[in-house]
Amino acid sequence: MTIYEDNKAALLTAENHRFSDRTTHVAVKYFFLRDTVANGQIHVVYCSTSNMLADIFTKPLGRIIFARLRVLLGLVDSTQEEEVEAKDNSNSD
Repeated sequence: MTIYEDNKAALLTAENHRFSDRTTHVAVKYFFLRDTVANGQIHVVYCSTSNMLADIFTKPLGRIIFARLRVLLGLVDSTQEEEVEAKDNSNSD
């Protein structure tokens, strides 16, 4: 299983087996995650924020980013999105 993450600190915490002063208070919560990463059951991979599809469900987004993520999720056809953009552009003139 692959987990895509856009937070580099979370990636390092999942992959790093050492604890620092900052992570000791949450260490118990991450043992399971670290063990499953170490066992190869899951892979944690960096995904840039601009490509994070989950953001459409978890964050307020601007219209352009929202429209792009809808196309990437397959919720609308890219040709439909282009038609909407063309219509918006003609209305703003």
